[in-house]
Amino acid sequence: MVSDAIELCGTSDNFLQKQVAPIITTARGQKYAEGYALPKLRIYICAHGSPHLGFSFTPDMTPLTQEQVSDYFNTLENLFPRKDLFVWVLDAGGNLVAAPAWDEGVEKKHGDLTPGATPFHRPNAAPGFEKRTSGQYRGKARLGGEFVLVADGGKPHWQINQKSGYALQRLPLSTRDQLGSPVSNMPRNPTQLLEKTTSMDTLQRMSCYMNTLGIASHVHSHEICVFADQSCRPETETPLCCDGVTPSECGETVWPSFRMHTPVWLRIWSAECPVSHEVLGERVTELDAVLRRWGASGSSKDEESRALADRKIVGKHFAWLQKSGCFDEVDLDRPDCDMAGLFARMSECKIELKVNLEKLPMPDALRAASACWTDGESQPTEVQKCWMPTES
Repeated sequence: MVSDAIELCGTSDNFLQKQVAPIITTARGQKYAEGYALPKLRIYICAHGSPHLGFSFTPDMTPLTQEQVSDYFNTLENLFPRKDLFVWVLDAGGNLVAAPAWDEGVEKKHGDLTPGATPFHRPNAAPGFEKRTSGQYRGKARLGGEFVLVADGGKPHWQINQKSGYALQRLPLSTRDQLGSPVSNMPRNPTQLLEKTTSMDTLQRMSCYMNTLGIASHVHSHEICVFADQSCRPETETPLCCDGVTPSECGETVWPSFRMHTPVWLRIWSAECPVSHEVLGERVTELDAVLRRWGASGSSKDEESRALADRKIVGKHFAWLQKSGCFDEVDLDRPDCDMAGLFARMSECKIELKVNLEKLPMPDALRAASACWTDGESQPTEVQKCWMPTES
């Protein structure tokens, strides 16, 4: 049967996955016009209490053996050769779902692993039989990230990170209570309702949880990276021990027992703001100028080439600003500056631009993004409130 992991593995009531992370949805990537669908290539590790160990899809469905589960990262290499980047999700049922991030030139999203009929549910069952394969939204889950096979000149090793909306833009399921019924849309400004992003402790607990599922791996070291400038710094090279899903540092005497385990590196991505308020203002002001220019411009012969150049500028700034963490900063000298509101507007317009690019010519999509950005705003704008020169 081709279906999501919960349908094949079941839903576990085991307390361990609850100690890793609660069930949430994400404010990121909601929604795509083409929706989300289970990748052709993927692998499930079933949660505690399931009658199954797991399944691989290559694309034929095959039950996993205990050896394949134990040697999980080598199993990824063997089943999906020439793949070194995987997206993973811990679904609402406690099952570990992973897939190559790229297949036949198409990028796979975390929402493809856990599609939903709404952001708060699983996919709908197909009429007549239980087959849940796709949905218009990224559905509910517990956590997400990437498995990365790294070859830095030495022996290749695996990294586990939490680069996913399910970790970085976590939206409580209680949000659906604000939307009424039926639930079919996200709140207007979902980023204002987000939970705190996941910490290193959460990623450590996830690694320990993988051990409880039978995956023989151990954490070799940790590092913290910043989205905005892509810089990384080592946190510790002390191996990690686990008591259930509770992490603790191990002494050197533990190392011999890890010889048969796959070493993994944990990489936590942080949304710290690495720039000054003034530099942040320069980026936002450029974004503001480009979008307003499209709102004021009519059609012209060269608009296709201008649209292509401006689309790259807008996309670059949207991506950097959303991940920079700079909108958590508060400028106490500018009480009228609504940084949270500006961030929410930017997030809304980024989604609208992406949706419109799939159905409109690029110039028209940019004009629609301009209308979203300004929203009939009169002077002074939010950008001016936050960065206009102050009177001395």
